[in-house]
Amino acid sequence: MAPMATEAAESNRPLAGGHAFWWRLCDNFFRRWWLFLLPVIVLGALGVTQARSTLQLYRTTATLSVSTNPLLPEQPVRGAEVGTWETLAAATSRTINERLGTDAFLSDVADGAGLGEAVEAGTLSLDVVRSSVWASASGDSLVSVNATWADPRTVNALAQSTVDEYRQFLGDTVARAATSAEEFWTERLVQLDADRDDAEGALVDYVAGLPALEPGEDYPVTVQVEVNRLSGRLEALEAEVSEVEGQIDTAVLTRTQQTASAGESFSVIDPPSVPASPESTVVRQAMTVVAFVLMGVVVAIAALLVTTVLDRTISSPFELMAVPTVATVVTVPARRRARSTPEESVHSTEAAA
Repeated sequence: MAPMATEAAESNRPLAGGHAFWWRLCDNFFRRWWLFLLPVIVLGALGVTQARSTLQLYRTTATLSVSTNPLLPEQPVRGAEVGTWETLAAATSRTINERLGTDAFLSDVADGAGLGEAVEAGTLSLDVVRSSVWASASGDSLVSVNATWADPRTVNALAQSTVDEYRQFLGDTVARAATSAEEFWTERLVQLDADRDDAEGALVDYVAGLPALEPGEDYPVTVQVEVNRLSGRLEALEAEVSEVEGQIDTAVLTRTQQTASAGESFSVIDPPSVPASPESTVVRQAMTVVAFVLMGVVVAIAALLVTTVLDRTISSPFELMAVPTVATVVTVPARRRARSTPEESVHSTEAAA
């Protein structure tokens, strides 16, 4: 019988170990339930306090139509190439969000919205502005530029500034080649103007330094050659100046045309407006409270598991059955010892004697 009992006990040991853990877990929870409920109550109360201080924000939206895009294939907007998996609206919203991720573009947006001084003074972070404006695609050809802020006029200016800066970005990017050409020819013109002034001054100084001629006299051939050389130099520089000025005019015209074409790549259907009332904060407040309550539940569960693992007291027979040296476990109910009467004590003493 003993070997059979031992084998039965051995077969029940894994089951007993699992039952022992859950037994201890439940026992630990029901003996200290108020302690595990405490973090849920505290964090829930903190969530309610935090929800009451939720800032009321105003929101406005500008709707853009990007159904047509006259950008030239040889001069695409960098970062705005439409992939085969993207709609035109998705590509445009992606480009705007990428630009908003840069400090240079976002600083221009903040300046246009009247927030530049606060950003420069350090009282307002660019990250706050970045989290308050974004673009999203609404179908295949519509883009929504959204903005939120605590002030209704500022939120309107923020959305409008984003649209304006994106238009400026398109124009600058598309006309980059023409702008570079204009800058190059302008620098060349400055140099040519200086050379022409030097050539003109050299000719004037040379002619002024020639001696006066008597009637019927001519200057030597060498003098005529030098005058012709200086005059030819001046005429060549003047011709080159005229050519460079033509190149500048062409570059300016090209830049103007390309900038206008880029500006026509989208149109504002619904401009941003000044909101009359802030957004409802009920959803955000509820989400805040739920988040804090869930955090409290996580803390309570972690505390329950840790205290259960660290607790080494024996609270059930299953824990003894998991011990290899114990073959059989018998539970004996606790019995109170009855008080003996004085007569029973005397009889017990006499019997003992």
